[in-house]
Amino acid sequence: MKPMLLVLSFLLSTSMITLFSEAAKGSGNVLRDLKGAKASGNVLRDLKGDELRTGTPYYMRVNNFFLGGGVSLDKGKNTCPIDVILLRNPLDSGIPVIFSTYDGESVITDSTSTYISFDTNSSCAESTTWIVEEDESSTSAKFFVTTGGDKDYGNTVFRLVNDEQLASYYKLQARYVTHGLAAISDVGFEARFFAARRLAMKDPPLLVSFTKVEDYINGLRDE
Repeated sequence: MKPMLLVLSFLLSTSMITLFSEAAKGSGNVLRDLKGAKASGNVLRDLKGDELRTGTPYYMRVNNFFLGGGVSLDKGKNTCPIDVILLRNPLDSGIPVIFSTYDGESVITDSTSTYISFDTNSSCAESTTWIVEEDESSTSAKFFVTTGGDKDYGNTVFRLVNDEQLASYYKLQARYVTHGLAAISDVGFEARFFAARRLAMKDPPLLVSFTKVEDYINGLRDE
């Protein structure tokens, strides 16, 4: 009798693990339902004060001039997929990003789980959608933001968390699946002197702002 109970217990445990893993791989419900930073549903805004919206290209920049400028693809990397990096030059706004959502929300709030993609073509076959992946060879961090995400797979979504002191600046938070388990982490960057600085799951978190590409171009024309 005991051997039979052990077999049934093993089968039940295996089934539960499989179900959770498949749920994490599916529509992203596991990620969207994770409890992270307290959210109020407040609409988030760009530096001009306009609502952050899906489908609109934005330049995403860090708040600290001494930390660098915008985000970009690591063009110095010769392998695919290409990593997401923070540019050193504070005058370089990088490559625009676009938000999209699984459920079709058009306005981004502090409770929106959003996909982030670069508004550009890639030399790789993979998409430019951001995804969190593990890098076992790294000694500075374990998980990094790279490209090649699949919106149908739902491996990684992001949320923007309001900063209490700086209006229109947000902490970027990643929600991702690793080894079948869902995790939440603030997004910082890999501090390296002579190599590209990859966005990474580590402290301190980056504070970022958004400027519509259209507004940025118009501002340059007005100068």
